[in-house]
Amino acid sequence: MVIDKLGNKVYTEHEIKYIFQFKIRSTYSNEVEANLNRILNGMGIGIYDPTQAELDEINDYKDFLLQVRQDTNQAIADNQLLINTIAYETALARVAQYRLAEGREAQTIYKTDNLGNQVVDYVIPSIEPLPAQVDSSVFNEQTMESTVVQIPNPLIVQDDLERAEAQSVIDNVSQAVLDLHALRNA
Repeated sequence: MVIDKLGNKVYTEHEIKYIFQFKIRSTYSNEVEANLNRILNGMGIGIYDPTQAELDEINDYKDFLLQVRQDTNQAIADNQLLINTIAYETALARVAQYRLAEGREAQTIYKTDNLGNQVVDYVIPSIEPLPAQVDSSVFNEQTMESTVVQIPNPLIVQDDLERAEAQSVIDNVSQAVLDLHALRNA
């Protein structure tokens, strides 16, 4: 199994191990594996002397299992690198979005016409900033009255929290993630 680090398909560690377990089962049947284990057990307790062909088959099996283990570990490492890279790319996209507290100015997008002139393709309208404070009703059960108080705008609070989390991912990125990100975006 090779992880496609240029794609976005990720796996759980359990899925990766299952795929490699299937590779073992498709290469060595249960009967063959049971026979090899029976030979090894007999050798271990001194009641069976294997033939050279059986020893060769056991060594081939051990080599195969070692290679599968190495391939599994590499797939797990590559998968984790892909997960971290996708998280980094998601974080970059998140911090690139405008802040709700600041809004966004209108943006004009240009294209080149058939004569080589820059012409307006479309305009992204401006977005007004959200108010920093919003009204919230507080109900007093003793007086049975409701009063309005100003609280921080929950949308801005959530936006700032998400941006801070994304910035933390960006600030703590590894060189391996940066390298893969550059490759994925070349």
